[in-house]
Amino acid sequence: MIVLPLFWDQYDNAQRVDELGFGRRLSTYSMTDEEFLETVESLLADATVRRRMLTVGAAIRARNGLHRGADVIESVGR
Repeated sequence: MIVLPLFWDQYDNAQRVDELGFGRRLSTYSMTDEEFLETVESLLADATVRRRMLTVGAAIRARNGLHRGADVIESVGR
């Protein structure tokens, strides 16, 4: 994920994404085209990030959030 924060909590969230290794934070208004392309290439080539994202993605899918969320919405509607 490449995060380009614009306002409010986006700056904190972008920094957290970067610090936790889920992607990179770039300066929204001062980044160059070259910096953006280098960041994309770097993230795509990073095998460690790829393995980490596969693991995190599997854990998220295993939580079955879509069905759990629908169940909560239905229970509120009752």
